[in-house]
Amino acid sequence: MFCTNDTARRKSCSVLVATFCAALTTPTTAQVSIPFIIDLGEIRPQDSFAVEFTVLGCAIGYGSHGGYDAKVTLKVSIEETDGTVKTFEPFGPFLQPIEGNINNGVKQRKVLFGIWGPDSKLSLTGRSWKWDGDGNANSNWSHVGKTQNSVDNPFVVVLRDGDLPPNLSGFEDQASAEEFVAPYIDAATGRMKLTVNQAIYLFELGTSSTNSSGYDLQDAVILMTLAENPVALDATASAHD
Repeated sequence: MFCTNDTARRKSCSVLVATFCAALTTPTTAQVSIPFIIDLGEIRPQDSFAVEFTVLGCAIGYGSHGGYDAKVTLKVSIEETDGTVKTFEPFGPFLQPIEGNINNGVKQRKVLFGIWGPDSKLSLTGRSWKWDGDGNANSNWSHVGKTQNSVDNPFVVVLRDGDLPPNLSGFEDQASAEEFVAPYIDAATGRMKLTVNQAIYLFELGTSSTNSSGYDLQDAVILMTLAENPVALDATASAHD
């Protein structure tokens, strides 16, 4: 999204979407499917699991300084059944917007090399960063954008197989969330076509109002895939890359 101030925004991502759509087909996933429950945006796998995340698209920017791409960072939290919470930063440091930026036009895929027990709880947090200087150092970026966690939050929607993608237009000339996830939509039904061990997160990181015309849920689009272990996930790399 491109923001001229805190309330007016303009986005431009048609080229990015076209690039990802051309590169992606619905992947063949791990042989062992892991069932899961989505509970208010929190995912609870029903078997022991490993997990990977793929950035399908990311588009958010601001209109000052001649217009520029905002930075976006992502972290993953897994709460085990004993209450222990472990946090992971698979795409780089969450609090370092330059090193951890996923809004770079690159399709990235990361496996978390660990196995967690059934009924652990998994959530994602995304953050957008604004330019507050020359943009060449982390200190020049301020998180006066938005930080959203997927748990019980209308600014993060989690889609699974059979769901309808949100019927939201992209702000101004932006592509819609539906276009971002187009490779994973069944052409006959218009519904998501995912395997039982997959979900897609749609983040809104630029507005704090669901009534805003800028609320379009495609500032970061992340595919999650579960499998019985990291080796099973790694075996599917050719389907993603």
